[in-house]
Amino acid sequence: MTPFISVIVPVYNVEKYLHKCINSLLHQDYTNFEIILINDGSTDSSFEICMQYENISTVTIYSKENSGLSDTRNFGALKAKGDFVIFVDSDDYVKPSFLSDLAQHVEDDTDIVTSKVEEVINGRIAEKKEPTRYDTVDGRTAFSRALCGDGIEYYGVAKLIKTSLFLQYQFVTGKTYEDAFTIPRMLYAANKVCITNHYNYLYVRRENSITIGTYKDSDLDCIEAHKLNLDFTKAVLPQKIDAAQFRVFWAELYVMDKLINTNDKNKILTLRREILQNKKKALKNKYLSKYRKISLIILSLNTKLYKTYVNLVNKLKSSRLRHE
Repeated sequence: MTPFISVIVPVYNVEKYLHKCINSLLHQDYTNFEIILINDGSTDSSFEICMQYENISTVTIYSKENSGLSDTRNFGALKAKGDFVIFVDSDDYVKPSFLSDLAQHVEDDTDIVTSKVEEVINGRIAEKKEPTRYDTVDGRTAFSRALCGDGIEYYGVAKLIKTSLFLQYQFVTGKTYEDAFTIPRMLYAANKVCITNHYNYLYVRRENSITIGTYKDSDLDCIEAHKLNLDFTKAVLPQKIDAAQFRVFWAELYVMDKLINTNDKNKILTLRREILQNKKKALKNKYLSKYRKISLIILSLNTKLYKTYVNLVNKLKSSRLRHE
């Protein structure tokens, strides 16, 4: 099959990256597709850059008031003419075989085809050398494998999704970490999912994405999303509760890593109390890393020591990434 694909690119203040993103899509070796650029109220020159492509037949450009990534992706899907939609963030870019490698796995009853995401740090790509492989499973199995991180992630990008399915499970608006709210349920609802290890999507890590980052109250959405997924897992796939519970533990510690660098003692103590309520379960969870278990133990002893430990580990990690 050669499905018609709608590539949806939300655009917001990415003037530094946008040309590379759009040009990578225009140089695909697949031809049966459209590109939908949606300017989400940019305040830099992003919209003007989009308009440089207005005379290209495969490109359609929209501009609207700023409403966030989820709403903009949903807007694009409603405008899509394709049998399938796929999302590309406007500060990332893709390889020429991005669409063709996904499309080749589409059969009559395929709902989703997944691809891998490769990180770009300081302009360098760590090329994967593993042999190409793919596996076709039902939605229940895909959901299970996503929970366990077995060949499939929650990313909203790099997934070819049947348009009719996406429109049933649109991204939750008004939330950050929208992928975690939406993708697990979309996978579960799918009839057939093809899981590939094509590394054709290049995720550009900005300088501020290498470090822990500054805490925002919206970071709590991450915990909420994974708690909802835990409840969903209990209902539909109880044998994978440990994997879903791990994601809640991970989210809580991830948010604590940010929160610990603020002066908000009440929020720190509240989240610490919540985390330590399930300390024993977390330490027994086979999916939680050794580093996270050590940090959990330190958190139970002393918050100041936790802050020192986490910041040191992340400083070493970010230093290594910058120099790779």
